[in-house]
Amino acid sequence: MTAVVIVGDLPSTGIIPNPVALRIADSGTPEASLAFLDLMAHALRERGAAVVLYPAWQAGTAIKLVRLARAILSTDRIAGIALDLPPLALSVVADQLTFMAPHVRPGMLAGLAHTLTRRLYSGTWVNSVAKLEHIKTGLGSHMMSYVPGGGFMVTGGEDPVVHRVTSASPLPEIGRRPLDPVLLLAAHRNGDVEWLKGKLQPELRAVQLTFVSAPPLSGRYWGAKKFAEFVAFSGHQYDLHHALQETLCVQCPWCDEPTALPVCAFCGWTKTAPQSGAAPAETVSAAPATAPVATGPAPTQAPSAPVPPAQAPPAQAPPAPVPPAQPVPMQPAAAPIPPPSAPLSAAPPQSGPANGQRPFTLPQPPAPRPVLQEGPSFATPDPAPAPPSGAPGPPPVPPQPKRFGEDRQAVSFQKGQDAPGSAEGGASHGTGSSSGPSEPADRNAADTGEEARPGTVEFRVIRNR
Repeated sequence: MTAVVIVGDLPSTGIIPNPVALRIADSGTPEASLAFLDLMAHALRERGAAVVLYPAWQAGTAIKLVRLARAILSTDRIAGIALDLPPLALSVVADQLTFMAPHVRPGMLAGLAHTLTRRLYSGTWVNSVAKLEHIKTGLGSHMMSYVPGGGFMVTGGEDPVVHRVTSASPLPEIGRRPLDPVLLLAAHRNGDVEWLKGKLQPELRAVQLTFVSAPPLSGRYWGAKKFAEFVAFSGHQYDLHHALQETLCVQCPWCDEPTALPVCAFCGWTKTAPQSGAAPAETVSAAPATAPVATGPAPTQAPSAPVPPAQAPPAQAPPAPVPPAQPVPMQPAAAPIPPPSAPLSAAPPQSGPANGQRPFTLPQPPAPRPVLQEGPSFATPDPAPAPPSGAPGPPPVPPQPKRFGEDRQAVSFQKGQDAPGSAEGGASHGTGSSSGPSEPADRNAADTGEEARPGTVEFRVIRNR
């Protein structure tokens, strides 16, 4: 069972039998603070938790008392609830919560206070609204307060209304009535009692009108010397049960209490608001149905721009003239051989990575080796043809110095001619021949190390020492 305490000069109405809420003054004196600490310590020992109610329009002292008690007693089982209600209605809600305290948990009881506030219809009749501070009042109503005669009906709670009472319009439109049967509780101080009996009670279809003593804070709240305060609530036996069903609670992950408030009244846990709008792009539901589900680790960085839809490949220019067929050098096993129609130099440029993947570049094959081509029959060969685009030319042949004691000669002959010493039945040049090798066609080319020209084959016989 949770203890319900109300802070302020708000006596019980007596309309609800015992038990009633505990009352304590909010004078702000040291004696009042010590009395509040004693009351909280006793309530925690007997009940285990306490719900402290106080008016929202006079909350300064009550907030300090609640914080002091939580700090001195080192507990979070004391909840402070501020209600924006007139004094008479606040006293009725406190007694209703006390009646429900043995049947619900403390967290749900704190949220039930706001539900009961919405199920009441409270207000007053006043002769002037010139000093009304706690309810928003227009300039026209303030000016009409100085006109003699008449009065105003002011409603409190969540939907405050200020209405000028006249013979033609004695009451504003009542949009929300309590559940039948309606009980009407009133307290006045030189107010218009006949208006309560003759106008308000028939309009609310109240089955009972009960007068109680006016709370001491009513004159301060309404800012008038003449008022007739009222509060209407349901006398149905299941009305509090219906109010409990309207209080939707969630389990607090910190203190394990059910709470219906945005902030837990005991531990201060804040309820996260649900996100509205479309789901974020990284969620699985936002992905298209045809996209495969990723099984590996997520990429470290997403593409900065959305991937454009797949398009047809752009038209390519006609291929360059194909050079004469040449033997293809052996390629590594990992490098695929491009098709013959595509040049070996490069692949078509890519505009950028597709589908958020890194571009894949084929390894470039090594440059083909120079192949000796058939030269002309005359002595002076033509200049070497240009190597294929992107391939380096043949390296120059370094000069070979003549070594001492070597008996060798460079043999040079044109392709298609018989080599010296290879006539009919002759042996290979340089081995087993009775006659020495013939003179080279161009001795200067062999001695000076001149770059070999295509169409000329040069043989050199070197004997190791």
